Amino acid sequence: MARIYENTDHRPDEEIVLLRDERQRVRDATRAPFRWICSLEVEFPEPVLYPLGTLEHPGKGWKDLKPTLKGCGSGLLITPGHVLTASHVIAGLKVVKDVETGKARFKMVPAKRVIAIPGRNEEAKGNSRPFGAYASRRILVNPGFRTTMELPAAQLTKAQVRKALASDFGVLELQENRKGGALLPGLSAGWWGELPGYKIRPVAGAFRRELQSAKVHIGGYPGEKARAPCSVPWYSTDKVVEAFPKFRGRPESLLLYQADTSAGMSGSPVWVKGKDGRFYLVAVHSSFLDYKAGRMGRVNVGALVTKEMMRQLRDWEVGCLEMIIS
Repeated sequence: MARIYENTDHRPDEEIVLLRDERQRVRDATRAPFRWICSLEVEFPEPVLYPLGTLEHPGKGWKDLKPTLKGCGSGLLITPGHVLTASHVIAGLKVVKDVETGKARFKMVPAKRVIAIPGRNEEAKGNSRPFGAYASRRILVNPGFRTTMELPAAQLTKAQVRKALASDFGVLELQENRKGGALLPGLSAGWWGELPGYKIRPVAGAFRRELQSAKVHIGGYPGEKARAPCSVPWYSTDKVVEAFPKFRGRPESLLLYQADTSAGMSGSPVWVKGKDGRFYLVAVHSSFLDYKAGRMGRVNVGALVTKEMMRQLRDWEVGCLEMIIS
């Protein structure tokens, strides 16, 4: 489950706590890297369906899901004014009539407005939003995610939705807020890569092999851990299950792991500590999957940082990338 909805029938633990909940509350969200992790408040221009709904609700079809106007999720500042998140956090689906066939098909609806709140902690007295709150200027849904999802209703099966997970990343470009010529929130909060120990590293070659024995870390904003959804940061860590898992013999650009999550943490950064002591962003948390290698038959899943992802970020003109790519 990717985010919290109005009128939802999701249980808050469906995405997904594996056995015992081992997450830890982040007490000080003003320290790195939690100062760069954002709580996202999402508003849609019209009622939409949750894009991963049939994947996460076995036995339910699209007609069983309830549309919503609001949601929340997590994201990561990767430049002074760009937030990396999951596409399904910032876009929903609506049913339209195909002009050629007259049959029902899905159309993606980007959010109308997203508020990003870095380092948010509503349980921190007097310092709940230490770096402010920032509205989106552009909402950038991955074209690959959109293409995979915008299909005739009969074709958007659970298997087809699973195919979209590898492209489940997107970007928020924040409205320009400047102080003394410097762009906010970067001036106050900073961003992943501002400090030399934090990098983005596409998963390939020797690093791909190294990742198989690594431990992942996830920080984000669960929907059920506070009075207001996605308002208090939590942290989780556990081992990697597999990178580039094969489905029907074909490897997918996904990372599978056992770190606990829950609704609202979609879009959270997934990182590892490299052998050189640096922290590398390696995935964007998306959802969960039934998978033979996981405890209880399930694992959590994120879209891997690949060279293809980096090319898409460049196409979106996301600045500062050369500073943080290893």
